[in-house]
Amino acid sequence: MGTGDAKTVRKERYSACKQLQIDDLMDNHQWALGIVFGFFFALFLTVAIASNNNPPVVSLMAIVATWLVLVGGPILIVHGIATYNCYPLLKYDNVDECKKTCSYWSCFDECIERAKTEKDREWCDNYCTQGYQSCIKRCNNAFEAGGAWY
Repeated sequence: MGTGDAKTVRKERYSACKQLQIDDLMDNHQWALGIVFGFFFALFLTVAIASNNNPPVVSLMAIVATWLVLVGGPILIVHGIATYNCYPLLKYDNVDECKKTCSYWSCFDECIERAKTEKDREWCDNYCTQGYQSCIKRCNNAFEAGGAWY
């Protein structure tokens, strides 16, 4: 398999993962309701802005801004979450390669250098443990969702 093939496989896995993540997030009704609510609220504000006696350019700018924020915002957030969760699929060929980048010790060593008290050291331990576990989970979830679980 050439490097072009590997790149194609990575992109296909990434696309599959991202679509699954978006579907999962939209199944969580808060996001879907947020987008629907944003749509209708933007529609309402569009009518309100258009019926106001503003110059046309001001009305148009206000309408565009309203739609971008109320409808585009939740959509961008959903896509951003999916992109973040699936990014390891673009960077690594397999789950083990991804997990090797997760390091408790490099985080802990860096954190301890700034720690002044024992309480700071405990905080570093908790912070780095959570970060390490989160990294491992992100790798596992991305490769599982991308259909590359091997």
